[in-house]
Amino acid sequence: MKKPRALKIAIISSSFRPEVADALESHCLATLQRHGVARKHVDVYRVPGSMEIPLVAKKVAKRDRHDAIITFGAIVKGKTYHFEQIANECARGCMNVSWDYEIPVIFEVLAVYDLADALERAARKIENKGVEAAETALAMIKQGKKQQAGQLFATIAKDKSVPQSIRDRSIQIAGSLGVDASAALGPQAQ
Repeated sequence: MKKPRALKIAIISSSFRPEVADALESHCLATLQRHGVARKHVDVYRVPGSMEIPLVAKKVAKRDRHDAIITFGAIVKGKTYHFEQIANECARGCMNVSWDYEIPVIFEVLAVYDLADALERAARKIENKGVEAAETALAMIKQGKKQQAGQLFATIAKDKSVPQSIRDRSIQIAGSLGVDASAALGPQAQ
């Protein structure tokens, strides 16, 4: 994993219901800084509403400059079906970006029945959604780096020009990182 100061994080926040997004963002930034991520390595993007979040997430992911994307917003249930449309499509769009670009997209667009619920989740000290977003992003980045390292050791294990003892150790290291490289040695390994 890169040293925390070298990590690059994008935050995409809805400008609609700024009292919620601002609180989430503030707690997230403070948590990232506590974990050693420099503020200059966090890019913040503002969009008019939650429906616009996935498009900006896609553009950010496409540039391939960030290790994770964090999204913030609040969608409050009204008297129409609009709530479901926005909440569902925003979530689907963010998930598609994560799948298509293989980047963690941490989804903290709060879909609530009452604005007070969103404000509480954005401001409380325990189970704060801004804090959770930062911690989840860092955990996902670490997991991704671990997988990359495991794949590297699996590649070494497959290389017949590498001495057998190093190939054997590479299989062990890859396994400790969650990557099964035992098939790299073929039938003789069994």
